[in-house]
Amino acid sequence: ELCVDTKTPIYAWAIMTNHAHILLRSSEMGLSGFMRRLLTGYAVSYNRRHRR
Repeated sequence: ELCVDTKTPIYAWAIMTNHAHILLRSSEMGLSGFMRRLLTGYAVSYNRRHRR
């Protein structure tokens, strides 16, 4: 959903044990805006899952 909403294509990704790699082309909102939305969504999901 985020990629469609922000028109940011992701070409490849890899999730490691302590970090992640993402190959993408940034859109008009810029890389920082995309990462902010991505990580905020992850934090909300994590906190719900762990009842925090």
